[in-house]
Amino acid sequence: LDTLREDKLWWNGPAWLKEPIEQWPRLTMALSPEETRLVSPERKRVVTLCASLQEPSLLAIIDPSRYGTMERLVRITAYCCRFLANARTHAGERKIGPQLSLQELQDAEKRWVRAIQADAFPVSKTVSGPISVRAGDPLAALSPFVDTEGLLRVGGRLSRTALPWCHRHPLLLPRNGPVVELIVRRTHESELHAGLNQTLAALRRRFWVVRGRQAVKRCIRACIVCRKHDARPFCPLMSDLPPERVTPSFPFNRVGLDFAGPLYVKDEHRPAQKAYICLFTCMVTRAVHLEVVFDMTTISFLAALRRFIARRGRPSVIHTDNFRTFKQADSFIRDLLRGNSAGKIREELAMRQIEWKYSTDRAPWCGGY
Repeated sequence: LDTLREDKLWWNGPAWLKEPIEQWPRLTMALSPEETRLVSPERKRVVTLCASLQEPSLLAIIDPSRYGTMERLVRITAYCCRFLANARTHAGERKIGPQLSLQELQDAEKRWVRAIQADAFPVSKTVSGPISVRAGDPLAALSPFVDTEGLLRVGGRLSRTALPWCHRHPLLLPRNGPVVELIVRRTHESELHAGLNQTLAALRRRFWVVRGRQAVKRCIRACIVCRKHDARPFCPLMSDLPPERVTPSFPFNRVGLDFAGPLYVKDEHRPAQKAYICLFTCMVTRAVHLEVVFDMTTISFLAALRRFIARRGRPSVIHTDNFRTFKQADSFIRDLLRGNSAGKIREELAMRQIEWKYSTDRAPWCGGY
């Protein structure tokens, strides 16, 4: 024991252990062939493998630009998530059925929000709480933070209000992207194709889109229903005014004729009945003459025309639309002129014959007198 107590090699080891590693002696152990044969089977080859497992983004699995509505995209995503969940569970615990639960639809929508946030905002979102943003970053004024579900939300000073959680802290979304366009379009259609301000206000109840006003404008400009509703009517190039309207003449020499009504009239001697207004308007002076008729027959119209001529004089041109009563009256007058009427009447009408003109079919603007 005394020898062992004084042995420095026993207590401290070799002296070269205190030197740097570079100065350690290099020892080689030579083995005999027999020793090598015995040791070789005991050697085990060790292979070190370092692998990095990265979960693929949802944008790389499902292309959102292939879907026209956000509802369809969310439903397909929910069915895919259900398939993956069923593949990890036993047969007795799997969810089977065509109907999706509310929780599945909400989880699918949150997956898309989380995916586009991770793609658009490269900030640290490993833990919940406020995140650090550069002073010049557009997100700095929004005070963003990460909630317990890993979603990026807008901060602010409304945390203690009685508003719903999604209203106080809406989800933060980028201004571009197919998913953002689907969300804005869904809001625009749910608001019955409302305008810019109403659509933006409804969108911010759940989502805060960076430069959201521009995103909503882009959606409204691309909306087919809004473009049809807000389109300006076609204004064709108008031709020159006809000579009847620009050539000076005495009143009611050239008139336009049309019916108005029906109106319901009654007096002391008869019950209420329909009545129509036969309207004569001068093409030049814009004067108006009204005659009342109680039906739309040719005889009633001819009586009104006779009263008009007795009061205003015989016109040279009468311009009407293609109403059947007018055509029958024109035919009746022409037959009267060609028939065996009294000589004096025929001579007078032949000297001052009325020219009857009709508007073009299906062109109501031609009779705009």
